Amino acid sequence: MFNLVNIEQAREHLKVDEANATDAVIQEIIGRASSAVLTYIRAPRSAANAQDVWKEDSVPSDIQQATLYVIGDFYANCESGNAAPFSDAVTDLLSTYKPLVWA
Repeated sequence: MFNLVNIEQAREHLKVDEANATDAVIQEIIGRASSAVLTYIRAPRSAANAQDVWKEDSVPSDIQQATLYVIGDFYANCESGNAAPFSDAVTDLLSTYKPLVWA
């Protein structure tokens, strides 16, 4: 799986100060959020294919921001299961990428 953001970005967004036991949970959420975003825009989800499109340090900032919003929703609702990650803000950030046709 290709992650659209790294653990440090997610920790900062979630306001988690230091590495601790929640890192495993955050890493899992990063993977789920990245997969959800890549599925939404119909981009390749495997690491090999996604890295053909973007390198880790070249993922567009609006895609990273949308991914962070999804991570925030997943994190806030991880126990209740009531996540609704694709808010208007997320879909607006991703709208320019959704119609792309991926090889």
